[in-house]
Amino acid sequence: MDTIFDEQFKVVRGLKWLPWLGKSYLDINESNKLLIVGESHYQDETEYSIEKHKNMGFTREVIVDLAINRNYGTTKIFQNLNKALFRNDVFKANEFWDLISFYNFIQVPMKKR
Repeated sequence: MDTIFDEQFKVVRGLKWLPWLGKSYLDINESNKLLIVGESHYQDETEYSIEKHKNMGFTREVIVDLAINRNYGTTKIFQNLNKALFRNDVFKANEFWDLISFYNFIQVPMKKR
């Protein structure tokens, strides 16, 4: 993951979670860059859930845990994304995520899907 723009991201008004920027994303030709826009994160009423959503790096933690390490749990977005892009879930996820960026459009935790 690349953190080169973090100081600039941190001053963006309304940005609660830092976007994911793959470590090789900036090396890619401008016309071939890929930004995946997710909807939001979901929060329940537990103290654990409330606290983890306060972390600006939460989206990045989700990418590592769910998208790269494939600990999907009940979350479908990354498994479905993999199938849509690659027709399967068998590829080197870390290499893929090094090349792309990801951002959640809604910057408040949602209570229901």
